[in-house]
Amino acid sequence: MAVERGSEYTVDELYDNYEFKVVKRAILREFPWIKNVSVTQDNLDRYSSIFLDFEIDLPQLLQTYDWPAYDGAQRAWDKGHYFHAMYLTLFAEVPYEESKDVSHEIEALCKSIHNSPALPQDLRLKKGRRFAIGDFYFNKGNPEWYLAI
Repeated sequence: MAVERGSEYTVDELYDNYEFKVVKRAILREFPWIKNVSVTQDNLDRYSSIFLDFEIDLPQLLQTYDWPAYDGAQRAWDKGHYFHAMYLTLFAEVPYEESKDVSHEIEALCKSIHNSPALPQDLRLKKGRRFAIGDFYFNKGNPEWYLAI
């Protein structure tokens, strides 16, 4: 769905939004294997949903849920390569349903904050906007270095 007129954001405006700050702080606290939450201008301009991208610590993710690593993700981590995917199951050798439960927890946290009566109306996201899960990724210092398996 397209962005409604008057509901546009720049990345800096979104990062300065109180609801974003609360959501980011809550995610980093509840999911310590997530190290950063970010957005891209392209997604902000294109969709009414604001897709959050999550930088992860692969070993901490795997340890938290006692999951075995997906070989491709582990090789990328070990070599310091950039690796991203929409689904956590591409980082760990687990059934999609099991990894989807974690994604649902993140979505539920975002929704509970968005709908919380404790969040003043004037500090919420602009009309028609809500948070959604974008990509999970890790990048150990090589910004444009993509994995070649």
